[in-house]
Amino acid sequence: MKKIVLLLVVCWLTNVVVAQNKTPSRFDYYFNGAVGIYYPTSGPEESDYAGNTFTFQFQVNYKDYFFTRIFVDSYDMGYKNELVTQGITLAFNDRVQAINLGGDFGYTRLVGRFSPYAYLGLGLALVNLPQITTAIGSRVQIDKPSIQAFAFRAGGGFDFEITKNFILYSEVQYLSIPDLSSLQHQPLNGISAQVGIKTPLN
Repeated sequence: MKKIVLLLVVCWLTNVVVAQNKTPSRFDYYFNGAVGIYYPTSGPEESDYAGNTFTFQFQVNYKDYFFTRIFVDSYDMGYKNELVTQGITLAFNDRVQAINLGGDFGYTRLVGRFSPYAYLGLGLALVNLPQITTAIGSRVQIDKPSIQAFAFRAGGGFDFEITKNFILYSEVQYLSIPDLSSLQHQPLNGISAQVGIKTPLN
């Protein structure tokens, strides 16, 4: 009996020493997913109706203060414009899909279960805008080529830890695509409000 008690005491002391010597990780990893509403603020004959946004991110936090994340975002944008060719006016009232790929860098601060944060980001936007091409004669063709342009964004929000493995977050983001190509000489900007879930990976 004494040997069993002694063995249990040794195991307990060993676990205590290991726990005390274990240092917290400097890095935390998360997978994020969110949905939201997108509001255009400027663009070709600015639309007055909202679209949707979906986002997927891989996030790395450093020492609970700084973070970086890789994102793949999808935006559903309203598009209104009029184009004139061969004396004919063509009016567009369409929905445009934009895919934004890039990265963010931000700062966060833990306040109880809340973690407010702010960030700046840069990405490459792939936008399909209507384009008119004319051929010999009276033929007019409408295409939607994929236009590549740099996109800038900034935003802020907060995390709310329900459990260690289930974190809700909400954020507001401003997205700017300054130059879509020679086809459009004005920026395409908008604001989105998003709600999502973060899942720790470590």
